[in-house]
Amino acid sequence: MMNRKIHSYQRVVLLLLVAVVVVAAVVAVHFTVAYVARKKTADNVFAVGLVELTVEEDSFPPDEDRWVVPKRFLPKNPHLVNTGSTNVFAFIEVVVPYEEVLLVADEGEDIHQPDPDGVKEQELFNLYSEAEGAVSGTETGGFTDRFTVTAVGEFTYHPDWVFIRSAEDTTAHTHAYLFGYRSVLTTEEGQRTTANVFDRIQLRNILEGSLAAPAAETIRIRAYGIQSDELKGELSVDDPTHLSQAELVHLYQYYLHQEG
Repeated sequence: MMNRKIHSYQRVVLLLLVAVVVVAAVVAVHFTVAYVARKKTADNVFAVGLVELTVEEDSFPPDEDRWVVPKRFLPKNPHLVNTGSTNVFAFIEVVVPYEEVLLVADEGEDIHQPDPDGVKEQELFNLYSEAEGAVSGTETGGFTDRFTVTAVGEFTYHPDWVFIRSAEDTTAHTHAYLFGYRSVLTTEEGQRTTANVFDRIQLRNILEGSLAAPAAETIRIRAYGIQSDELKGELSVDDPTHLSQAELVHLYQYYLHQEG
């Protein structure tokens, strides 16, 4: 298996005089056999007009390496902050890597026994929200419908985030999950920051040696912001403090999905 590191990119879209900002933040996860070294890179911020949206993770120092073994939890709490001077509809995309690996049972009678189905393409991480009422991806309609790789990890997310769509990249070996935030991020203090999408990650119970080493993988967080002021007609919303899934899907498709 070739060693690979997935790199971030950022693009900005301006449609119908509404500012749309794209922000990318990358968290690199470096594999060495069954252990993981993790280092957070600097956030990349690109703003258009008065829209400024930042991806933040404050659960650990930005330049600190941490070593974990499979099944051990690692703090990771991505959220968005409106640092601009206009109100913003906020979207966040979580990109999870998958590889051909062999998992080992971690509970039940078959504990420590290799998966009887053998080596197959698996997501490498579980992602968990610690919020009350956290939503399970397995209970979310359409969460993995677009995937040819069905061996996904566990993913629970904060109920203030609404699932929009998922996508699979068979070249990069990634699954992307897109969410929209239920409330407009305003410029008022206390209303600029979203809830964490999730709070911690866990390397799945991968059999040592089944993942080529040394290797590098990336959990990528990518954010999208749309100026919410002055939207009228079919783009207006009923309640900016409680956006519906239909409204978020429509806004995403109208402004962001056209970027190609």
